[in-house]
This record gives sequence, structure tokens and C-alpha cells, in this order.
Amino acid sequence: MPKRIANVLVQRRRNVRHIIPPSRGYLMNTLLIRARSVARKLGILSQLKAVHSVFQRGYEEHFDTALLAHIQSGDVVWDIGANLGLYTEKFLEKVGRGGAVVAFEPVSDCFTVLRSKFAGKPNVTLEPLALSSSNGMGTMKLAADPLGATHQLVDHNAHPGSEASAQVTVVTADSYVARSRTVPNVIKIDVEGFEYEVFKGMKALLTEPKLRGVFCEMHFALLESRGQMLAPVEIERLLTHAGFEVKYTDSSHIQAIRAS
Repeated sequence: MPKRIANVLVQRRRNVRHIIPPSRGYLMNTLLIRARSVARKLGILSQLKAVHSVFQRGYEEHFDTALLAHIQSGDVVWDIGANLGLYTEKFLEKVGRGGAVVAFEPVSDCFTVLRSKFAGKPNVTLEPLALSSSNGMGTMKLAADPLGATHQLVDHNAHPGSEASAQVTVVTADSYVARSRTVPNVIKIDVEGFEYEVFKGMKALLTEPKLRGVFCEMHFALLESRGQMLAPVEIERLLTHAGFEVKYTDSSHIQAIRAS
């Protein structure tokens, strides 16, 4: 299986001079996506999801531990896809009074919760923005999720279907840095399948020496559904080229630490 996938990667990216071999995390998730497809045909998809969720909880604990371990007192931390502020709260505790957290959350209902939760916190900046590969407006598909954890941006030429949607402001990370004149030390990204666009919009930021670590959840199934099966490999390439050492903390979370 790994050899066949590697051959597909080479065939599809002939115009790319340097191709990074698919990582173990990438291969594991490719297999998982195919397993889901088989399970759906056999009528046992719900059972497979239940088993996977049990193991995934443990995996996410590894990601959380690695992420928080790389945050120092006085750091500036970006929470991209802040949702209801679970990570924002943890980051505040780590950076202390001398640090700062910037939370990006474009969905108005979630942003209202953030404003209420962090009112009076001077070292938290709340931005009602989505990060992407360009500046402008985007369409956010609003899933029927009371926690708002599965809202997602859709491609500019795609229709969100019958689900509710909202227009949101999108900016690149590079343009935000230029405007705010503040470079983060650590970045966390959870954007429900829009990871590649976020990384394409931060190419200049990735070269900043002050940026020590980038931590991201890879939504492999969502990326594949958008025709971006190779996005995780491209993201690894961008990070490696910018001087980061990349590894998967589990089957769907990466950590990128700047090489010393």
C-alpha cells in the first residue's frame, strides 16, 4: 500500500521538483479513509467510528501535552479556529500576564461566547476572522452542531447546500502580521479541512525566527472531499522548507518545531 500511494503522489505531482515522501501519519489516514468507505458499504460505519473515537481521545491528549509543553511564559500564541475558547483558556494560563493570546473565530455565535468568556482579559485579542490564502470574504457552512466544532469554510465556487451558511471575513496570516506588527511564537490550527489555505497564507510568517512551533489538526477526510488529498504532504513541504522539523503526534495531529 505505501509503495502504491507513493507512486500516485509522484504521478500527480510531476511538475513539483522536490517531493517529500508521504509520512506515516499521512499513510495511516489514507488507510483509515478507505476503511471508512468499506465500513459504510458493509453497514458497520457507526461501530467503526465509535471504536476510533475512543482511541482518538487518547491521541488528542498527546497533542495537547506536546502543544502546551512548547508554550513559555511571555509568549504570543495564536489560536486559529478558537471555537468556544477551550485552547485559548489553556494558552492564557501558560503565557501568564506577560504574554498574549490572539484567538481567531469567524462564526458569530462562537465569537459572542468568546467575548463573554474573556471580557476584562487585557492580554487576549479576539478577532472575528478566518485565516486563508487571500484577503476578502468567504462562506462558512454552519453545521447543526451545538458546540460549533464542525463549522467549515467552503470553496469560493462551491455552494454550501441546504445547510445554513454565513459570510465571514478572511485574511492571510501574513497580512495580519503586517497589520498588527506582532509575530506569534506558537500557533495552533484547527480549521476543519481548510488547513492548506491557512498555510499558503503564512509563507512569510513561517520564516520568522520568533515562530518556534506550529501545531495543527489534519482533517484528512475533509481535505480529500475537497480534492486536496495531497495537502498534508504539501504542508509538510512548506514547513520543512521554512526550517521546521515535522512529526505526527498521532494519526491526525502534526507538530512542527523550528530546528535549532
